[in-house]
Amino acid sequence: MVLHILRSRKFARRVLIGLSCIIIPAFLFWGVNVNTGSDVIGTISGRAISAGDLEDSRQGIKVQLFFYDPNYAGSMRELLQNQSVMNMMAWERLILLTEAEQRGINPPDNTILGFIASHPLFHRNGSFDREVYDYVLRSSFQMDPRRFEELVRENIKVRSLRQDILKDVSVTDEEIMARFKALNDKAIISYVFIGDDLFTKDVSVSDQEARTYYEGTSASYMEPARINVEYIAASYDNTGARTEALGTMSTLYGNIAKDPSSMADMAGQNGLKHGTTGAFSENDVIPGIPFSPEFYKTAFSLSPGEVSPPVATGDVKGNVYILRKMAEYPARVKPFETVEDLVKTRLAEEKKMKLAEQKAGEYFAGLSTGTNDLDAIAAALGTTVERTGPIGTTDYIENVGPAKDLMLRVLEGQAGAFVPPVRTQKGYLLARIDEILPAGTEKFEKDKNTIRTELLSNKQIAAMDTWLKQQTDKVKVKKPIGTL
Repeated sequence: MVLHILRSRKFARRVLIGLSCIIIPAFLFWGVNVNTGSDVIGTISGRAISAGDLEDSRQGIKVQLFFYDPNYAGSMRELLQNQSVMNMMAWERLILLTEAEQRGINPPDNTILGFIASHPLFHRNGSFDREVYDYVLRSSFQMDPRRFEELVRENIKVRSLRQDILKDVSVTDEEIMARFKALNDKAIISYVFIGDDLFTKDVSVSDQEARTYYEGTSASYMEPARINVEYIAASYDNTGARTEALGTMSTLYGNIAKDPSSMADMAGQNGLKHGTTGAFSENDVIPGIPFSPEFYKTAFSLSPGEVSPPVATGDVKGNVYILRKMAEYPARVKPFETVEDLVKTRLAEEKKMKLAEQKAGEYFAGLSTGTNDLDAIAAALGTTVERTGPIGTTDYIENVGPAKDLMLRVLEGQAGAFVPPVRTQKGYLLARIDEILPAGTEKFEKDKNTIRTELLSNKQIAAMDTWLKQQTDKVKVKKPIGTL
């Protein structure tokens, strides 16, 4: 299972850079010995961090999301419900907050109150209203003003630190123009495609070569941890039916927990769906089970033989499940014997691509010195010279693939020049630039501010990544943050 919020890491990072909290590379939290006997989950700059500190920081993230988007509970529901991502964000916020406090960053009270009072959701009739403020805090955060204001103070400290870290990050006019040209300029090219399939007859793979290749790339044949789960399910399509289903399943849970083998009988007696998932990993789709983060999270948290309390998968429509983990299968590298054919195929593909690369290099050398031309190369390969219409970096070349890598090189050249061999998924392409078609200055004037913002955001993300990586020696983790 891949949760929706992680399916677009780019989206998550774009949002989080605006929140002063971005995703740290996960290696900081891997390979950690879990010490379940202590409430201390790690240290930051020598300061012990407890599970309670992490929970406070999660609340701070929620407050910051609220200021980023007043409708955060709806528009960012998946992010808020993704415990792993929220934990990582909260941990990174603690790293930033600790550094801010060590630097003596401490915004005055009037800054905090002014920031809060400016939020339109706390207004009535155009001005800040204390009753509205208290109501929003109670209904949305279940906290009193003093706690809310302290979290806002911490978030402003983090924002001030981020501004200090990023104060020298900028974008030049040259960078904006280069990005604009890459996005908008087009060109017409003539090309010869040297497909790797031209070398199939020249390639063979021995058993020993395959085994050696397997041993060097065995991690790519990893089979993830899997589990098999027995379940019963009660469906619902409104809030009343949901409440009723939860009540029924809660009663059944008490009986099933005492005698797990009775699950099938209980389902039959109560007209409920019963089944087993078969072995599945976190990345697999389970036949007959609608995608549900709650289902996966609960299933993988169980011990073998353990039965879960009822799990509801939606607020209005979904299913209530009771799960029992029947078996678990640890992650492992698939034996060579089971993947031998795949190994040989992959190695043969690599060999063919290498031959295509060598041939493309030889032909390009001839093009560069004028001792060869595209027509002669096409004739030698038994193919033809192709010519495109106007294409750019976002276009697709039929039977070749996405044009981006090629066009980034083409747009740096000039008409009549040859482009060094460009690798594609199935071979190499040799191209001549026939014509460059620059975009107009009117479009540049229209787009330049948007491009500046995009480039600046990317640079800020990179700068924050670099800074956070530099804090590695100050950060010690005793428990895997993402799973707390």
